[in-house]
Amino acid sequence: MLKSKDMFSKSVYSLFILVFFSASRLLAQHTDSVPDKKSKLTLGIGYSSNSVFLGRADSITIPLFNASLTYTLKSGIFFNGSVNYIPSRETNKLDGGSIGAGYDFEHNNLSGGLEISKYLSSDNSTLVIAALSATIGASLSYNIADFITPTMHAEFALGKSGGGNDIILTPGLTHDFSIDHPFSAHDNLSINPGIFLNAGTQNFYSTYYLRKDKRTLRLKSPKNATTGKKPATATSVNTSKLVLLDYEFIMPVNYTCGKFGFELTPSYARAVNTSISSASQTTSVDKTAVFYVSAGVTFTF
Repeated sequence: MLKSKDMFSKSVYSLFILVFFSASRLLAQHTDSVPDKKSKLTLGIGYSSNSVFLGRADSITIPLFNASLTYTLKSGIFFNGSVNYIPSRETNKLDGGSIGAGYDFEHNNLSGGLEISKYLSSDNSTLVIAALSATIGASLSYNIADFITPTMHAEFALGKSGGGNDIILTPGLTHDFSIDHPFSAHDNLSINPGIFLNAGTQNFYSTYYLRKDKRTLRLKSPKNATTGKKPATATSVNTSKLVLLDYEFIMPVNYTCGKFGFELTPSYARAVNTSISSASQTTSVDKTAVFYVSAGVTFTF
């Protein structure tokens, strides 16, 4: 049964890859050409005070650094890769990363994109997002009278460890405050506050707890990793039912100067529907309200 499920997941993933690249080529053909638009390579280094995914985080605060590389073609198609580094750990400081490809477009007030990401992580990872194997997502936004921008992001996620797949929907509203050339003739400052709701299924959350149980069992008794003993299975309530996951408020502050870009993003997330039932007990996340800050620097060639 598990083998059939894995084969089905791989088939769905392959189908999404085919649809994704077909759609990318079709969109590229219909995107307005911009004469001075060029291919570019962007290097980035980022920091987050805590690893949070859909309002959910590990019981211990996990600050992490992230290094990324993105190559964008003038058509809007891009390829990227990243690695995570967790300074607070004594060992296993490198905690995987991701590779991906996608397509971004803009036409008048409409913008959007498609992206496929493959996540790489060890069995000892404590990140919630490590419960996912890969995602494919699409987003659209429309600027209304330069005042407010409704957005919608939809994502299909493949789970790890035999867990189920997930559908995630993220509607939101943003507003952009921009100041051209605040300090020089080559810089720009923008503040883009936004309110978002995340809704979706919760198989990833069940998988996260299952992986956490296995990790704890290995650390307490390494022999159990090879004797066939299994931890108590953890399953979330109504994991396949579409429910509200969290409310989020973010306020990205972006400053660009020439080829350099700087970003500071305070974020507040309030998680809901966080209960998880195991064979012996029902648990919930320690903190349903999480405030964290991320920052990053980029350089574009």
